[in-house]
Amino acid sequence: MEKAFKSKSTVFIVLLIVMFAFAILTTTVLSASPDKVAEASAASSISLSQLAGGSWTWSASDHSNKVTIGQWNGNGFKRYTDNTLGVGYCYDSGSWVSTGALEYAVPSGQTIESFTLSITTTAAVRIQYSIYKKGNKNPYGYDYPDSGISAQSGNTYSVTNSPIYHRGTYKGVNLTGGDKITFRIYDGDVDDRGNTIYTGGKVARDNNIAVTSLSITLNNAAYSVSITAGTGIKEAFLSTSSGATSGSASGTKFDVDSYVYGFVKLNAGYRKPNSANWTLIDGTANQENAIYRVAEQKVSSQNINFGTINAEAKTKNLYKMDGSISKGYETLNWGQAKTIPAITKTGYNFVNYNTAVDGAGTTYGDSSGVTLTAAQVNAIIDSSISSFYAQWSAKTFDVTFDKRGGTGGDDGVTMTYDQPAPGTIAVPSKPGYIFQGYQATHPTNYSVIDVYNSNGEATSYKWQIDSAVSPRAVWYGKQYKAYIAAGTGVKSVYLSTNTNATPGSDSAKPSGTSFTNGQYVNAYIVLERGYVPVGDWTLTSGDHYVGDGVFRKSVMVDIASDEEEDLQYDFGTINAELGNFAVGISAGTGVSTVKLSAKDDGTDLVNANSKFVFDSQVYAYATLSVGYNAQDGWTLIDGESNTAGALYLVDTIEHIDIDSDFGAISATPKQYTVTLEGLDDPITATYDAPLSAIEQLPTREGYDFVGYFDAQEGGNQYINADGSATDRIWNINEEKPQLFAHWTKTMDVVITGFVGEYDGQEHTISIVVNDPETGAVIKYGTTEGVYDLDDAPT
Repeated sequence: MEKAFKSKSTVFIVLLIVMFAFAILTTTVLSASPDKVAEASAASSISLSQLAGGSWTWSASDHSNKVTIGQWNGNGFKRYTDNTLGVGYCYDSGSWVSTGALEYAVPSGQTIESFTLSITTTAAVRIQYSIYKKGNKNPYGYDYPDSGISAQSGNTYSVTNSPIYHRGTYKGVNLTGGDKITFRIYDGDVDDRGNTIYTGGKVARDNNIAVTSLSITLNNAAYSVSITAGTGIKEAFLSTSSGATSGSASGTKFDVDSYVYGFVKLNAGYRKPNSANWTLIDGTANQENAIYRVAEQKVSSQNINFGTINAEAKTKNLYKMDGSISKGYETLNWGQAKTIPAITKTGYNFVNYNTAVDGAGTTYGDSSGVTLTAAQVNAIIDSSISSFYAQWSAKTFDVTFDKRGGTGGDDGVTMTYDQPAPGTIAVPSKPGYIFQGYQATHPTNYSVIDVYNSNGEATSYKWQIDSAVSPRAVWYGKQYKAYIAAGTGVKSVYLSTNTNATPGSDSAKPSGTSFTNGQYVNAYIVLERGYVPVGDWTLTSGDHYVGDGVFRKSVMVDIASDEEEDLQYDFGTINAELGNFAVGISAGTGVSTVKLSAKDDGTDLVNANSKFVFDSQVYAYATLSVGYNAQDGWTLIDGESNTAGALYLVDTIEHIDIDSDFGAISATPKQYTVTLEGLDDPITATYDAPLSAIEQLPTREGYDFVGYFDAQEGGNQYINADGSATDRIWNINEEKPQLFAHWTKTMDVVITGFVGEYDGQEHTISIVVNDPETGAVIKYGTTEGVYDLDDAPT
């Protein structure tokens, strides 16, 4: 048995809402007449008078079939009186107006999200609706129903369920194929448990209640679809047609399972993005008002948002072409003027741009390039133009011939870039040479190009130098014989075109060999020992001065002669000269300075390593230091003999060589007889050397010998106390030098422990000893004090 829930409202309007959710909200109104099924209509509602012939009535004695309505077939509502759904069963109170009910079975493919029932009666009644979801909760294949009851004191009712709330699941649901909705009418005083459901007067059960109108609205399930016009989009709309040119606004709802398409209309200056998968529907591609289908999706169970649709601003990369070679591109932007500078090409002047490579198209700009207006930019973007082709005019150059010493002939011509040299020219002449033509050197890659031949005829070379480079005359020298002879100091001579020819090699040619005029010829000489070349010669091998040195001089031989034969060039006799060579000398022991001279009288003195002529005589001079004598054989030149500063001629080299050296010049140290104080026998001292040890030592009673010093007091010590010599070098340069003995006073002191008789304790004794000769006294002391000897405690 179906149980109705208790209404918490005392009186309220009863409203049943049936909503079917599709992507677009569709309202279906059901109507019927007695014994006839009324088809769904979206245009109007159906009243009960149309449905049941005017009224629903019942009596207290018979509740079974007082509502007479026709049987509803198909997908519409129908009345049923059986108990297959557990409804239509009456309590003892006899509260049913009808044991039957109206039922709506949701057809396959349909989804309902809400419903509404409106009814007008002649007295207060109660409306119950029940929802049945297809499931497995009872034997009939449906889960337990959700029921709603509403009543009021009055005669106009409206029942709503949106969204549909289902008690079995306690949440809002949509009804789909196979689900059912039922509703029935009760009398108006109490619910099925006897509870009063409104405060109005009770309607007698034997009074008939006229149901004067009935309107049922089913709202199919639908979902909102959104699309937003972004940058460059004039309009965005929606449609269920894939080829629509107009449609619904963003936010429109569409039925479930329907396909919805998004469309956009372009603004001027915008285009379909390259990466977008848009389909042109209407208009010209990428032009204003062109309509594109941009999105599609099937409506299922949620709202759809196609998002913001943006177009791309129109641009074009316009290529700057030199024929078939691209020189980059300029980006054109819709509605913006654009300056395109001229491009450059070696050897050509830029004329203008053209849309055709041969210049037969549309011309733009001048020699500086072109500034396109915004309108021109727009037109080019929308056109098939993809490139501007540069138009050129070849440069011309007035070149002057470099005749390189030649005379006569044409002085120059006018060259056109990438064209051969013009015509035939008159050639120059040059004594001693034969004209071979004109050549130009490319300033960039340094290649050498033949422009004219020896007859003055233009070659096939096309001028491809972007400047007025002067072609140079090419001359071939006539043959001549070169001569060379060896003079003083020169062992041998030879000639060669090789800059590193060695004596006896194949490239070393003898005097009288033929060479070509206008070329370098190298003269070689091999020198005698000690000789050096005269003039600008370069050492190529061997030692400079030892007799195997090879020297080279390069000469450009340019004989200006109209003679065809017997041309000659003579290097002449090559003489060398004796070289100047450094002579070594250094100051040794006892010599303060050394000098050199080519003279033996002590004049024209020069420093060590000064240069002298090979094989000449050179003299060595030395100046004595303090404490030294001249060696035997030295000749006094200046000063007092064997005194410091005296200048001596010390040595001679009769014939200097390339590596002469006197070596170190040393003098003889002086000997001195030294008197020793306190000894009878003197000793011998050598200057700049330590003394020798002495065997006999001086003595003095009461004193110890300390050593010999060069002063009576203080001074420098030369002999130790034991007679050995110190390390001190003898540097006293006196006629009769003397050393003085130094002494120290001696005294025997015996120190013993002292036991004082006055106290019987041992005392420490300290002794103070002074020289008696000076009047000092000797004292000793104890820990108790210091005493004179006479006063010491006993």
